[in-house]
Amino acid sequence: MAFDPDEVAADRRAKASGETTTQAQRDRERASNFGFREARRLDGDLAYVRFDFFADPQYAQETASAAMRFADGAKGLIFDLRYNNGGVLEMAQFLMSYLYPAGKDQEFFDYNYNDKGSQVVRSQWSLPAVPGWRSGDIPVVVLTGSTSFSAAEWMAFSLQRLGRATVIGEQTSGGAHPVTRVPIDDRFMLQVPFGLIRDPIDGKDFEGVGVTPDLAVPAPEALLAAQKFLLQSRAGAGDAEAQWALVPIETALTGQAASAAEMDAAVGAYEGRTLARTATGLAYHWRDRFVLALEPIGKDLFAVQGTDDYRFRLVHENGRVSGLERVWKSGKRETYRRLD
Repeated sequence: MAFDPDEVAADRRAKASGETTTQAQRDRERASNFGFREARRLDGDLAYVRFDFFADPQYAQETASAAMRFADGAKGLIFDLRYNNGGVLEMAQFLMSYLYPAGKDQEFFDYNYNDKGSQVVRSQWSLPAVPGWRSGDIPVVVLTGSTSFSAAEWMAFSLQRLGRATVIGEQTSGGAHPVTRVPIDDRFMLQVPFGLIRDPIDGKDFEGVGVTPDLAVPAPEALLAAQKFLLQSRAGAGDAEAQWALVPIETALTGQAASAAEMDAAVGAYEGRTLARTATGLAYHWRDRFVLALEPIGKDLFAVQGTDDYRFRLVHENGRVSGLERVWKSGKRETYRRLD
């Protein structure tokens, strides 16, 4: 039960006009981009989509499909639901439909609920059409946390049970049954269950238990773990792009980067350039014309701020740094001899 006279008033206005979602709620959701916090491409041709609640696709479809465009052509997709508290299950249906080819009829959920005193039984299936691309074979990871709840759990649970996604992160909250908020007077709203959702495979759910991840890791580490999971198999098969992207991920997970003392030892002059020390790494100076920040991603390997086309490696000889090697993603290498 919650004290919320504003929501009570809005709920009554919506019911009087026949609306299921109030204009105020739509305005709030639109202001928060309908829950979509981030959509971007990660190194190694991976797509990442984070959203923190499931908005009604009747209003949020354009935003959701725009986020999904980032996955068009990607070699792996990560849905980040670690901080998602649920919402409208039809949004899960919309997003999951991207993961099945057109013409594939895939059931996601069995729904049994009470609607104004009538018992309704229905199912949710993959949609026949979604805007843009769709793929039945793109590898998918769903990130979960202990606060993942309701529709977020159902999306993770269903994709996991269907063998369409790997779940990485923490055990979820365990809120499988749909609930709604109803006014009990002019000031208070009460949250009450109104139905059941079941897995169509064998009728199971996760109420009170939560969704168990395939790979259990603390939620703050889940994104790195997902990137490693998606890149490893490709890297092992000789995919140069995946091998390149995997290096900083593994370093971030193990913490085996260059130490402060090792970076101090690299400060000096090299052919046509110098290295200086910064608070977090090194600074690459080229003929007093520009400066690049170098971030340690290995014992002697450094990423370059602003580009992923090449990296720098420290060359050691007789126990000291004797040169600086530029390593291009293509495999090309250039070495600059140390002068001091």
